[in-house]
Amino acid sequence: MRIGRAGRLLAGLLTLTLAVTGCDGVSMEIGDGLMGGGLAGTDPVIVDPSGTVVSTGAETETTETTETTETAETAETAETGTVTETGKETGDAGGEPGDGREAGDGQAQAPSKGVVKMAVKGWTGYGAEAEVLAYLLEKKLGYIVERRKLTERASWEGLENGAVDVITENWGHEALKKTFIQDRKVAIDAGPTGNRGVVGWYVPQWMADTYPGITDYRNLNRYAHLFRTPESGGRGRLLFGRSSHVGNEEALIKNLNLDLRVVVGDGQAALIRSVIRAQRHRKPLLFHFWNPHWLFGRVKLARITLPPHTAGCDTDPGKVTCGYAEVALDKIVSRKFAANGGKAYELVRNFTWTNEEQNAVAADIAVGGLSAEEAARKWVETNEATWTRWLLSG
Repeated sequence: MRIGRAGRLLAGLLTLTLAVTGCDGVSMEIGDGLMGGGLAGTDPVIVDPSGTVVSTGAETETTETTETTETAETAETAETGTVTETGKETGDAGGEPGDGREAGDGQAQAPSKGVVKMAVKGWTGYGAEAEVLAYLLEKKLGYIVERRKLTERASWEGLENGAVDVITENWGHEALKKTFIQDRKVAIDAGPTGNRGVVGWYVPQWMADTYPGITDYRNLNRYAHLFRTPESGGRGRLLFGRSSHVGNEEALIKNLNLDLRVVVGDGQAALIRSVIRAQRHRKPLLFHFWNPHWLFGRVKLARITLPPHTAGCDTDPGKVTCGYAEVALDKIVSRKFAANGGKAYELVRNFTWTNEEQNAVAADIAVGGLSAEEAARKWVETNEATWTRWLLSG
């Protein structure tokens, strides 16, 4: 069958659309990284909030599109956006990460000191961090920030081809680090963000306050009856976000002899609704989740203590008996930007904050009714002592 020029053009447009479409989900999901052996029969992996599967072997990137909404009980905030030909993103009225606002919108600006090309990912936590940095770059240092919404792989490739200067939040990606930092020497690690990627099992804080010892995995069988639902087959339900998520839950339940069953839900938005209902109506809930995430800025959650993670404890997916390792998130920049970025690079390098700070900004964007720029400005105005240090050299 012969495909005409128009057909080839359409295919190209569809490919471009898939390449730049973001999502606000963690596709395990997380975070806002998932370490360990995946479900039985899969290789040990980390999965970041973009849905990228990260392993110590070949880098794999999922093509699945996850939900573009995160929601509180009745309100849903759509996170959509497109990338313009110049690389700037135009978003919806909600002011999503990289919402198309350029330095100079609504107020006079001093002459620009240059352009900083920032990769933007699809989850709100990344957007919170990127927007705070962009706000400081634009309003305090006089740069223009081009926000480029790209897939994980395309972001790293951009460090090499000049399309990207900064990836503000990196979840592991050891294979990509080896390729672009060690082998090709086109990028460098610009230091930690201060965030710790934490994946695990959670219950609402009120359950931890009400049921003694429930946050110790060794006591879960005593309380398993609280989590029973029709779909859990007489066992306690461990709610998982979506079937495409990767995790160690099946192996942990089997190997730790827990009276639980994994029940796969309808995605991140539905999971968040369940968590908020469990908090508001004091309904028992045990679920898989990750931090940083804006939900922690709205709901008090308690993490279940699983056996500690040790090196190699999750090498065999079927024999996993340990919890997930925490991931120290870091910033990646192009080598050229590190050499020539001046004050902009110094700001990125010095930037560090906590999960709680990121969650607060992300919550303002996701469910607080603020645009990304408004949420960033709010944080900047109330944390001057923190960001002033980032502007200093050294």
